[in-house]
Amino acid sequence: MSPSSAKTISGSPRQARSIGVSASSFLADTASSPECRDPWILGDIQQEAYSPRRRRRSAYRLPLHIEADPLITAKMFFLKEETKIISLHPSYFGPNMRDYLVDRLNEEEEGRCTGDHFVICVMDMVEIGEGRVIPSNGNAEYTIKYRAIIWKPFRGETVDAVVTSVKPTGIFTLAGPLSVFIARKNIPSDIKWEPNTVPPQYTDHADQVIEKGTSLRLKILGVKPDVAAINAIGTIKEDYLGPL
Repeated sequence: MSPSSAKTISGSPRQARSIGVSASSFLADTASSPECRDPWILGDIQQEAYSPRRRRRSAYRLPLHIEADPLITAKMFFLKEETKIISLHPSYFGPNMRDYLVDRLNEEEEGRCTGDHFVICVMDMVEIGEGRVIPSNGNAEYTIKYRAIIWKPFRGETVDAVVTSVKPTGIFTLAGPLSVFIARKNIPSDIKWEPNTVPPQYTDHADQVIEKGTSLRLKILGVKPDVAAINAIGTIKEDYLGPL
């Protein structure tokens, strides 16, 4: 597909369907087109194309092979360009100043939560601007543009997590840096709270035991962004979810 035709259909999968373009080729061409440089745009297009509500409509039936499309499995992770201002003390001015800026950027950004997403890894530097000396203290400020792999959890995603604590009200877990709480109503009815065991646990008195340190597969029901954290609620009350 030529760039001009990709530009024509870069609005939505509905437009792609109207001119007879398959969903997989539409997403591939849209992802590579100049109009789709923002990863959030691609994420929105993927969610629209592959949402269960849209797949139920007979007018937009996706081929079975699209289920294994890597665009689906990678939609929680994005390559995003971000900007960071770093202040440098005059004692670090010299030939190794660039290396120090890179080290500072990696130290301050990797693992950071913006309240909207987690910065997983700094990939490379796009541009390091010229330093601007601050008259009050002599420090220099550098504006750095860089590309990073970020993780933005979405509602409806299935993730693996580790139980950090179990309470009568539910289960607290960590899926990487994301804190996920599973309320008691979102736990299968056959898995009961057993406070008298050591340690306390949820169990069905058979092969399913949920206690501190247990690995769980859960589904995210909702995400709540905060200033410097992201919290979520989840469920294991569906098929193929629960202890691993």
